[in-house]
This record gives sequence, structure tokens and C-alpha cells, in this order.
Amino acid sequence: MKKLIMVLMLLILFGAAPAAQAAYLYDWSVTPSQSDPTDVSLLPSRDILAAWHAFDSGFHYFRLDLRGAPDTSGSNDFAGTYGIYIDSKSGGALGSHPYVPDPLGGIDYIVDSHFDPWVYSPNGWGPHDYHTWNGTTFVRTDPIAEQQTENAGKTLEWKISAAEVGTSFAWWAATHDFGSSPATYDVTAQIDVNPVPIPGAVLLFGSGLVGLLGFRKKLAR
Repeated sequence: MKKLIMVLMLLILFGAAPAAQAAYLYDWSVTPSQSDPTDVSLLPSRDILAAWHAFDSGFHYFRLDLRGAPDTSGSNDFAGTYGIYIDSKSGGALGSHPYVPDPLGGIDYIVDSHFDPWVYSPNGWGPHDYHTWNGTTFVRTDPIAEQQTENAGKTLEWKISAAEVGTSFAWWAATHDFGSSPATYDVTAQIDVNPVPIPGAVLLFGSGLVGLLGFRKKLAR
């Protein structure tokens, strides 16, 4: 009987506990790839504070931090598109293309998320897209491995296979709207990527060398 009571108490305790935030797609223990100055002339959800990139040999991870979360109450405090714009080869789309923010050019790939509280329910987030430039237009495909929001909506993350965009490219993060009333709100400075991950075997070999050196020093004493 006592055991049953304890089990019931534990169930009540854990059931009453607030739900934990979903884990980030990547362990962002590094500094941002690009910090973006606060622009008080922008609505908080359109103002980028930082953009991040990480690479683990199989996937690229992108993160976008906003000053405020996109609003669902009808205040217009949101951008229609939050995205990552990648230039990894010659050619690419210019800023005159509706999908590309004004200052950018040579864009080959786009990873983005769409927001509109009047169109997408229940939380305003619509499609999370991947677009490839085919020389004439952007073709939408869906190889995004994962996408999610955290930090009460102020952080966006995308995970995409390295096979899609390669391992050497320039990229920008941006908030903008396209369509009948295109507008570019905030764009980060260019961020260059050429990740060279260290294989685990090399790390183990290196640590082994350090151990051997320490052992030899002990013998020398």
C-alpha cells in the first residue's frame, strides 16, 4: 500500500511539473558566427541579434536569434520569412528575385521558415522549405532534416545534410517578406564557412601521443 501511495505521489509530482523546452538541435557552446547589432527601428521579431553555424561532418546546423518572438495576436510584429541564404558556387539568384533579400546576390540555396498568424494555425508557423536555384528559378524540395523553434519563439534552428550545400560556402541570415509587398528588414553580414572536422580516430591518436609523451617523461625521471 505504501509503495502504491509513493508511486501515485511521484506521478502527481512529475505530472504537475512544467514541460521542459525541447533540446536544441546542436550543442551551441560556441560563440555566434555573427552578432548583429540591435536595430530599435525594427519590430522585435524582425530584428536579428545573432546567427550561428555548426558542422558535424554529416550535417550543417543553422541558428537564428531574434530580439522578439513573432507575434500571433495580430499586431503585425512578425516577418513573413526567416531564412538562411547560401552562395556556394558561381551564378545564383540576384536580390531582384522575390525570394532573395535585396542586398544579396549569387544565392544558390535557401533554407527558410514562413510565418503568418492569419494563415497558419495554431502557432503561426507555416512551411519550412529548402530551395535550390536551377539557373532560372528556385525549385522547392524538402531535404531539411529537422527544424524547430526554442527560447519562447525567439530562436530558430535548421538542420540540413552537408550533401545538399557542400562544405565551403558563404551565407547570410535575413528576415523579409516577398510577394505583392516585398520588404527586407534585417540581413547579417556575410559569414564564410569552410569547416574541417577532425575525425574521431585522429583525436584518439592525438590523445594517445600525449599519453605516451607523459609516460616517457616519467621513465626519464
